[in-house]
Amino acid sequence: MLRDGPQIAVERSMSCSCVDIDHDSLPSFIREQLVRARKQHYCGECRRVIEPGEEYEYVFGVWEGESNVHKTCSDCLSIRDEYFCGKWFYTMVLDDAERCIAENLLRRR
Repeated sequence: MLRDGPQIAVERSMSCSCVDIDHDSLPSFIREQLVRARKQHYCGECRRVIEPGEEYEYVFGVWEGESNVHKTCSDCLSIRDEYFCGKWFYTMVLDDAERCIAENLLRRR
């Protein structure tokens, strides 16, 4: 399932369990912070509502001269932190994780 909007890459060094994404477009500027919602927002990964009072990741960045904001709920953030090797595309984390899991299951057969 493809998501609407730009597919924007990020890279961080960390250990992970599964997914390795190859990309060329890293941000020229990025600011990441965990914040508590004061109003409803939507997670850019799973599209669920982030309710007031809930903690989520807020990211502002500039990719290829274009600024973007990404909001990620705590559930999707934990999936990303566990399964991605420090590289991912915003809005594609769940799709990439699903693909990786399916590929690993097929290899085990």
